[in-house]
Amino acid sequence: MQMLLISATPFEVQPLLSYLSKQWKQENSCVFSKKNKRIEILYTGVGAVATTYSLQKQLQISTYQLVIQAGVAGAFPSSIALGSVWAIAADCFADLGAEDHDNFLSVFDLGLCKENENPFTQQRIVNHHLKKLSLTIPSASAITVQSTSGSERSITQRSKWQADLESMEGAALHYVCNKEEQAYIQIRSVSNYITPRDRSTWKMQEAIASLNHFIIEFIESLSL
Repeated sequence: MQMLLISATPFEVQPLLSYLSKQWKQENSCVFSKKNKRIEILYTGVGAVATTYSLQKQLQISTYQLVIQAGVAGAFPSSIALGSVWAIAADCFADLGAEDHDNFLSVFDLGLCKENENPFTQQRIVNHHLKKLSLTIPSASAITVQSTSGSERSITQRSKWQADLESMEGAALHYVCNKEEQAYIQIRSVSNYITPRDRSTWKMQEAIASLNHFIIEFIESLSL
């Protein structure tokens, strides 16, 4: 099984890398193999543009049975526990559009995109591959933004999407993989609540630990 694991930064998947270097055969700095499995690690850079470029370029030169995106996220509902791990069922570009005084108009509101035109389903990009994977974690909806929500104004505007989580790269994965008909999964661990920015309340280390713990279990048990 050929897998590609992408992450915006090395920091988010460092525990996974340490595990693979000890438990799997290391072919080079970013490729590991074990029996019939082979996983390649790709750091895309931060944001949707960097992710789109890096992922699309990689898919042009190699073939994979599954692309895995791993990273942290912020949560809108306070009922979601910090450090919990989620599979993203649907994502969207939440800040792609235009400001109209105090209102935000999405590209769908502006008529620039059709809400059910490939790869969109009711303005979101749904991952139809999740049902084929045996997952031990719940699924969530997410939004992707260029700048994370850290003010009352941005939080209010983006809450209208009624999403659970927020990241800076997820919808890019969904967009590229849906267009390329590539099996994929986006896995996010919650590092903070989406409130006016206060890093003292974040649980980044705990989120990274739980994220990597799940990723390791997932790739070890995975069979397609």
